[in-house]
Amino acid sequence: MSRFPAMRRLVLVLLAASTHGDDDQGLDQDARCYDYAVITDCDPLRETWFANCPVTCEIHATRRAIAAAIDADKALAAKFLRLAFHDCVGGCDGCVDMNDPENRGLELPVAALEAALEPLTLAHLTRADAWSLAALVAADASQSTSPSAGAGPLDFRFDYVGRANCEDNCEDCGPRAGPPGRGFPESTLHTAELLRFFEDEFGLDAR
Repeated sequence: MSRFPAMRRLVLVLLAASTHGDDDQGLDQDARCYDYAVITDCDPLRETWFANCPVTCEIHATRRAIAAAIDADKALAAKFLRLAFHDCVGGCDGCVDMNDPENRGLELPVAALEAALEPLTLAHLTRADAWSLAALVAADASQSTSPSAGAGPLDFRFDYVGRANCEDNCEDCGPRAGPPGRGFPESTLHTAELLRFFEDEFGLDAR
């Protein structure tokens, strides 16, 4: 798939949204953990390394599962990006309100992520973390590696874990029953109004 400027801008918005939150914790494991994850695929049989790099290994395993789902169904890349955007309006909490018409069609990526991650035992990543990571994996899978594409691929880092799921703060909430009343930008907004929405929602300016 080719790389589109609009997708790059959307991912930057998602990145900004996904790194906000009082519960987020920066990853403090050093580069050796990342190198180990890439070289060994975080083989749990290598118990010493796995024990020393649990968060990095969990991110790597989750990223790999999401990438495999996208590889099997390329259309999921765009759906994961849309899911993350709708999730992050009002806070990235791993929930969307399926009763909101604006979220129509999001059942498919939610179910696809549940199926992809079901074999994993996630002890460090929350569902909200996994949904944000899915957007980054989707953006990465959508980049062109052709020399004619211009600048090289963007590096979508995943530097925070510990985003709270909506049910942590809302008794009746869940992945398909997110907090209601989240406002999405209308298609009729002019440029200044759209920029104001992204500034108010994500703290982004026109640059």
